[in-house]
Amino acid sequence: MKIKSLYIAAQEKNAGTLFVSMGMMEILKRKLHRVAFFRPIIFSKDIRDGDIDFILERYQLDMKYEDCYGFDIHDVEEMISKKQDNELITKLITKFKKLESEYDFVLCEGIRRSFLTATISYDLNVKIAQNFAAPMINIIKADNLSAKEIYENILIENEYLESQGCIHFATFVNRVSDTVGEKLKSMCEKTPYTIYFLEELPELNLPNIQDVIDGLDAKEVMVGEYDHTRIIKA
Repeated sequence: MKIKSLYIAAQEKNAGTLFVSMGMMEILKRKLHRVAFFRPIIFSKDIRDGDIDFILERYQLDMKYEDCYGFDIHDVEEMISKKQDNELITKLITKFKKLESEYDFVLCEGIRRSFLTATISYDLNVKIAQNFAAPMINIIKADNLSAKEIYENILIENEYLESQGCIHFATFVNRVSDTVGEKLKSMCEKTPYTIYFLEELPELNLPNIQDVIDGLDAKEVMVGEYDHTRIIKA
């Protein structure tokens, strides 16, 4: 079966979702002419999404910003509160299928961890990926965990995705330290999953402007259009 889409998602904050999206986009753009980027849910339609702007600019995608997302948090919470879950999924599928028919490939980036609320859970990412029939790339954050803990997280999450009818494409274990790297790779050799290990990069410990805005629920003042993904250094 020819794959025409992928869905990237992480349960934890600062797992490196944009980092993995960039890596996949680099590969796709080398092989395909027309690649689309789609985020089913963004924070607000009134604030430009940093990941979308970054990907559009860096990879010069032939897309309008408005075609790169489905709904914002306010719309989703309102629809769920009115028990319009099926309508939400149907409308997202329509937007996604339109892109899939117009482009060679659609790379989807799921809901950010900081967007999750009592109403919107990680399960919505799983449900969207399953309804898109898009193979899923899940990201496991490995910092400050033992090899055993990381290994168990990989098994638990991938078994859950399979139980929900998702197609597993790959697992990226991000921020793997030298102290657990070799032992973890050895433990994962016998799993049936495709797993990639990414070493810890100090820069990933640093927040970007969007992280600060999300974390403090801050109001933007004099923030440039492409400033949201800028790393903040002391």
